[in-house]
Amino acid sequence: MSEGPQVKLRTEWLDRYLSGRRLVSCTTTKPELECAAAEATGKRVLRCFCKGKHICIELQGGLCFHNHLLMRGKWRRVTGEFLLLSHQVWLALCVGEHTVYNVNGQVLEAVTAEEVRGIFDSLGPDVMARPFPRAAIRAALKESTIPVAEALLKQGVVSGIGNVAKSEILYAARIDPSCRACALSSEQLDALLGAMRSVMWDSYRTGGRWIHKVYRRAGKPCLACGAPIQMLRLAPSRRSIYSCPRCQCNHRQPELFTDGL
Repeated sequence: MSEGPQVKLRTEWLDRYLSGRRLVSCTTTKPELECAAAEATGKRVLRCFCKGKHICIELQGGLCFHNHLLMRGKWRRVTGEFLLLSHQVWLALCVGEHTVYNVNGQVLEAVTAEEVRGIFDSLGPDVMARPFPRAAIRAALKESTIPVAEALLKQGVVSGIGNVAKSEILYAARIDPSCRACALSSEQLDALLGAMRSVMWDSYRTGGRWIHKVYRRAGKPCLACGAPIQMLRLAPSRRSIYSCPRCQCNHRQPELFTDGL
C-alpha cells in the first residue's frame, strides 16, 4: 500500500535512475500509451516529482507520465533492455545501461505538463512537503465537517495520508477518529500536526515501513493502557479505522508533539 512516505521514496529512486538521461526506447503493453511511448523515445527525462500519492515523470517537450500506484503498482529496474514485455509491464523506460519499468500501474497515463499542474492543484497540502505546510493543513482541517479520520483520507484536504497512517496518526495524537475535523481544539490540532510529521517521516526514514501500534491490532491490548484496540468504520468511505477507546476518548487532553523536522 503506497502512502506519502513510500511514494516520496520511490519518486526519489526514479529521479536517481532517470533524470537527465535520454530514453533509448520507451515501450508499453497498453494500447492507450503506444503513441506517447513512441513520442517519448529519444527524449530526455527532465525530472521526477510527486505530490501526495501522485508521481510525475516529466520529459522534454511537455510530455509527462502521471502515475498513482494505488495498491498493486510498482516501479522496478533491470540491467539492459527488455526483448519482450510481460503483460504485467505497463511501461518500460530504457536509458541504455538499465531499464526502469512499471508493473501493474493501476493509474498510468500520458498527460501534458499543464494537466499535471491541474491534478496537483486539486490536491490538498502535501504532508511530506518541506517545509511542513502546517498552516495550510490546519486551515484545511478546520473547514472539513466530516470525521477527522475521514478528512485525513480526503486527498483534496490533505494529500499523502492513507489508511495505515490515518489510524497511527490519530492514535499518536490521542484523538477520537469520529470527532469532526472542524471541531478539533487548537491543542488537538497541534497534536495532530505533530503526529503527522512524526508518523510519516518515521516511515520514510525506515525505508517506507510502518510501526503498527493500532493498525490491524483489533482485540489486542493498547501498548499504552492495555485496553483492547477496536476497529470501526465511518461514513463516507467505510474504511477500517483502528483506535484505542480509552486513550483516544474526546475528554482526554492530547499529548503535544515537538519533533524537530
